[in-house]
Amino acid sequence: MKLPALFSDHMVLQQGKFLPIWGEGSGKVCVQLGDQRAFTICEDGRWQLTLSPMAAGGPYTMTVQDENSSVCITDVMIGEVWLAAGQSNMEHPTFAVEDGLACAAASANERIRFFTVPRRTKSDFTGHHWHFESVAAVDTGWSVCTEETMLHFSAIGAFFAQLLEKAEQTAVGIISCNFGGSGIEAWIPREPILTHPALGKIREQYNACLGTLDLKAYERQYAKFEEAVEAECRTWDAFAFLKEHGPSVFARKDPFRWPPEPFPAPYWPSWPGVLYRHMVHRVIPYSIRGVLWYQGENNVTDSENYDILFSLLVSAWRRAWGDGLPFLTVQLAPFGYGSPEEYPKMVERQIAASRRIPGVAMITTSDLGECDNIHPLNKQPMAQRLFLAAESQVYHKSVEYSGPIYREARRIGEKVELRFDHADSGLVCQEEVSELYIADGNGQLVPAKAELSGSTMLVWAESVPCPMEVRMGFCNNCTINLYNGDGLVAAPFRTGRFAE
Repeated sequence: MKLPALFSDHMVLQQGKFLPIWGEGSGKVCVQLGDQRAFTICEDGRWQLTLSPMAAGGPYTMTVQDENSSVCITDVMIGEVWLAAGQSNMEHPTFAVEDGLACAAASANERIRFFTVPRRTKSDFTGHHWHFESVAAVDTGWSVCTEETMLHFSAIGAFFAQLLEKAEQTAVGIISCNFGGSGIEAWIPREPILTHPALGKIREQYNACLGTLDLKAYERQYAKFEEAVEAECRTWDAFAFLKEHGPSVFARKDPFRWPPEPFPAPYWPSWPGVLYRHMVHRVIPYSIRGVLWYQGENNVTDSENYDILFSLLVSAWRRAWGDGLPFLTVQLAPFGYGSPEEYPKMVERQIAASRRIPGVAMITTSDLGECDNIHPLNKQPMAQRLFLAAESQVYHKSVEYSGPIYREARRIGEKVELRFDHADSGLVCQEEVSELYIADGNGQLVPAKAELSGSTMLVWAESVPCPMEVRMGFCNNCTINLYNGDGLVAAPFRTGRFAE
């Protein structure tokens, strides 16, 4: 009898949903949990069955038995299970964020459980990789939240779990499934990407790479890369470095030095489908409540189709789970990306996706960026806003989770009236609205003034009698000071050019 690492002592199973259980064995298999007993027959050494929904509670013992052996799993809780997925900002461990050491020291909670999917771009990799610290790609089971386990777990996932456990008064399990430096293409099954009519550029790059690839030479190059990463990983004690210098210095002077990586090619963490195949697929179809998604930094330089790619991801994951999973996403925070408008253009695509795809909610983070640090240290507000999104969209509480999002505009003489979603509590700004501009007929941007009234904003510039466009915070490293009455910051926007 062999079970996936997901089925281990201390695991959390999702309340109120059918519970798929699977593994390897022989002959007839029996699974017993609480007062349930379910049976199935192995086919080609594999089996899967489904238990009926259960109410929150525990701890239980789950027994799995085939004709030759049995496995006993203890301390099983029934509660809320969330998948925290994405790239390095979701991966960011608690020890490396603001107040992380202090938060972890007071974190012990037997109702909160953590599970980490091994970071792999190839099925047989078990070595060390650098994810803010040296991490081995080995299968480990669930762990109870203690100071030690929280220190090395996703900070956003851990903080979110604390808030949810307190609010819902039930066990919470977080599955961390993330890989720093990954593109969204890697998290989607390959075929939907390669067959989508709008993604011909990706298809052409994929085929061009494989067409010229010497696979044996690439395997040798990648093996050398793995050896170099392993050697570098064993050189540094990231936790000791952080304790000596603090999280701010750690973020800006990470001691790890990356060896050159051979890419793009099949083991590259932005290769279409590679992380879906080697990471996400290991979780499917484990029953979960929803997904926390924080990713996009690696797609900023070419964000034109990000909303299409995200739509493919959501559709593929929902189809694989057989469940209309809610997705709670994080707006990228401001950072000094390459060209001046890379960041706000990505945010536009994130907003477009959240509006177009049912069951997707985006939180705003325009006030949490750091101009010289792509990994903002203040992760607690992000977790708090994701929790508010869960309370609103999943647990049906009457709370606001997003800052103002531009919806529409109309020109009224020499002024422009803008309307916003997520502004029922009113638009608020303690000073003049910053990063606000009007474009004249020549496209020249001129600083603008604003008057706030409820969920609308009236914008004008005395030197522009016929405004053609309005922008706010539409640049990298923007400093937005517009909020709603719930204290949540607005997202950057541009209206687009008005008709002549």
